[in-house]
Amino acid sequence: MKSNKNLKVFLIILGIIFVVSTVISNDFSNKSDNISSNDEISEVKNNTNLKTADFWLKAGGFAIDEYGVEGITWSQFNDTNNFCNGAGTWSDPYVIENVTFDAALSSYPFNQWCLSIKNSEVPFIINNCTIKNSQQWGMELYNVSNSLIINNNITNNGHSGIFARESNNNTISGNNISFNGFAFLKSAGILFSLSDFPNSYCCYNNISGNTV
Repeated sequence: MKSNKNLKVFLIILGIIFVVSTVISNDFSNKSDNISSNDEISEVKNNTNLKTADFWLKAGGFAIDEYGVEGITWSQFNDTNNFCNGAGTWSDPYVIENVTFDAALSSYPFNQWCLSIKNSEVPFIINNCTIKNSQQWGMELYNVSNSLIINNNITNNGHSGIFARESNNNTISGNNISFNGFAFLKSAGILFSLSDFPNSYCCYNNISGNTV
């Protein structure tokens, strides 16, 4: 009888040891998986590069004209420039972002402006760009509507940072526009000419150091 009892006790102890060892093994495995997952997340974070305004560096003299007279159309511009994306619709507007337009890299006449957009009604966004060193306008909008110009740095242009002529229903917001107008007495950070200003939204721009 004693041998049977001793056998039962031995089997019970053996079972307890097996269960405990299994739990410890599973817990270690889970911790290892978690460590591996955390390492992968950390690796993804370390390999993520936020794009800055100089992700693309371009010269000046870019011209878009939906009439195709004084520049290429939006569709042509989109097809030939990797920094432009979208389809020109309300759900998928054209987007130009993370670009430095430096007219100092251009020769005459393309150093007269950085970006000129004319006769455009399609929705488009210009975001997080640096626009600088033109002899006249950093950005020219002529007969333009449905644009969103936000979070750009527009500086050191000979005339105006942004020159909007006969343009309506545009939003210009959150831009840093400074030290423009070195070549002209009558200039401004943002200059509206024959534009329906009440139907445009212009606010929260940091405008400083421009010659007026």
